[in-house]
Amino acid sequence: MDKKYDFSLILCTLGRNEFVSNFLETIKADSNISFEIILIDQNIDNQLKHIIKEYSNLNIKYLKSDKGLSIGRNVGLKHASGKFIAFPDDDCEYPKNILGNVLKFFNQNDYDFLTCCSRWKDNKISNGNFDIIEGKVSKYNVWNQGISYTLFVKKEAINNLTFDENIGVGSKGIFQSGEETDFILKILKRNYRGFYLPSLFVFHPHLTQNHNDLKYRIERYTPGKCYVLKKHRFNSIYIFLFILAPFLKFIKNSTLLNSKRADLEILKFKTRLSTFFKLYFKSNLNN
Repeated sequence: MDKKYDFSLILCTLGRNEFVSNFLETIKADSNISFEIILIDQNIDNQLKHIIKEYSNLNIKYLKSDKGLSIGRNVGLKHASGKFIAFPDDDCEYPKNILGNVLKFFNQNDYDFLTCCSRWKDNKISNGNFDIIEGKVSKYNVWNQGISYTLFVKKEAINNLTFDENIGVGSKGIFQSGEETDFILKILKRNYRGFYLPSLFVFHPHLTQNHNDLKYRIERYTPGKCYVLKKHRFNSIYIFLFILAPFLKFIKNSTLLNSKRADLEILKFKTRLSTFFKLYFKSNLNN
């Protein structure tokens, strides 16, 4: 029988062994906190299996899976034995004592999951827009109150729950994001309660500000959010404003002669509009 841990940390990786080594180097076991790392290796070779031999002091379950972030996390969920489940990215780091602080929160508060902020070593918010005020997580504020690697959830709240393998990085279709938000929304639909605590954070590097890379990210990741909005039946006014907002920002930045920002906003508008057209009027979205 598997040992029962306080936390199961499900980490999927592909082509970034050096980041995995860094995560294993930086995570520190609290004497009062037990955890296992469920490492899902999606590389073709087994090089990572040899690397983790250097970390025999950590409780690591090494597993292989097909490519796809949602696929890998679902494999990990089947093997998780912790009271709480988390999904660290392979390029993130856990600040000292974060697991102890998360456990303290759950011991003192009647919530089923906790989300926190993403920051980097300069103490600035990284990889997204995060609210600065703490509070209950809801269907309409979830977008600014967590990302997969800042989510900690009671195992009992996600029994028989899986990530949607049609979405997420590495999925076969056009929806390369949104899997974590979809996952949280499904937890909320079960009437479980979540709380966002921005004073806690996970370290994650800042995204590049290269203009071409930002355009690539818009085209790659925007469709996933559109998919989630439709799947969870967000109201038509919310969706209309979601589509329209970047167009208004495009006008503003054009007026201010901020051509690069205007270029990004009009691309975002076009991508949102075209994706919803496909979602509502076309059945095959795997291209």
